[in-house]
Amino acid sequence: MQRSIHILGAGNVGCLLGAQLAGLGHRVTYLVRDDAVFPREQPPRLLLTTLPSAAIEPNRTTATTTMTIDANVQRISDAPIIIDALVVTTKAHQLRGAIQSLGPRYVPGRTAVAVVQNGYGQHLSSDPMSSPPPLGHGATWAVLGSTTHGVYSSNEGAQAWRAIVHAGRGRWDFGAVPLGVTFPPPSTQNDYLLDVLGTLPDATVHAKPAAMDAVAVRKLAVNACLNALTAVAHVRNGRVASDPALRARASALAAETARVLAVARPDLPADLHDPQALDRAVMRVCEVTAENWSSTVADVWTRREVPRELEYVNGTVVRWAREHGVAVPGHLQIMSEVDAIVASLSIQ
Repeated sequence: MQRSIHILGAGNVGCLLGAQLAGLGHRVTYLVRDDAVFPREQPPRLLLTTLPSAAIEPNRTTATTTMTIDANVQRISDAPIIIDALVVTTKAHQLRGAIQSLGPRYVPGRTAVAVVQNGYGQHLSSDPMSSPPPLGHGATWAVLGSTTHGVYSSNEGAQAWRAIVHAGRGRWDFGAVPLGVTFPPPSTQNDYLLDVLGTLPDATVHAKPAAMDAVAVRKLAVNACLNALTAVAHVRNGRVASDPALRARASALAAETARVLAVARPDLPADLHDPQALDRAVMRVCEVTAENWSSTVADVWTRREVPRELEYVNGTVVRWAREHGVAVPGHLQIMSEVDAIVASLSIQ
């Protein structure tokens, strides 16, 4: 019997992942809070707009496409007694609370769980910012996921449950990783979930935990050089590559990040310790997702709130820097500027 993949965190990435899985024939259920408001039509509709830059086979005649998808949406209280397969796509700082909101429906060590979020460290039992363990006592392995797809919310679908724009074609990466400091015995509980996620377009499943960990840190490094900067300048990703001043700031952040990784994570691939190589990686993401608005921009300018997921992005770089005595004035400055902008917007 085909098991349903439950997605907790029906934001931009969660909706894109769910839409792609549903398009491949997988059963997908979006979990929402019990107080969530539903549109009148049943079933709720997900409106997915794909720009030419995100098309699987783009060419000169590729046009923007829009499709409406019937979404299976459940309030948490209506979910199965025990959830077999779960993908969490909430903000990083919301992980522990999201898991706890499931109550007995989530069983650590039995429920297969994947964490697909920006930032790094929030999934670990050793996370200094979370107690008890984010994924619960008894969870020793989880699937860690990362994506470079560009996707943002749209105002086009006023009558839709969710409306998103797939603005840049990227890739998906997944791999099972241990959650504690010590290396636990291998687990097979996540094999089914990995098999399903591996069917996504442009997906890679990493057999070795170290390889997936390196992917996650690489995503962290790129986001630390890009997301807060786009929020401060209030620009799409592509502007960082085309504007000389923003380009210089991104390069300076990349240099700081590479210096931190060289001493804090010497086990990583050498290119993550090279300022020029990391800078090139940031610029490639800017080009591939040029039309995308980062989630940090939405947090600051639409929600007018401090983007707490930066605690696990730039904040992680800063924590590692302090532990190893590396100066990171650029990261401290960009985080301070984000806070100042939110403070000024809140009094307008």
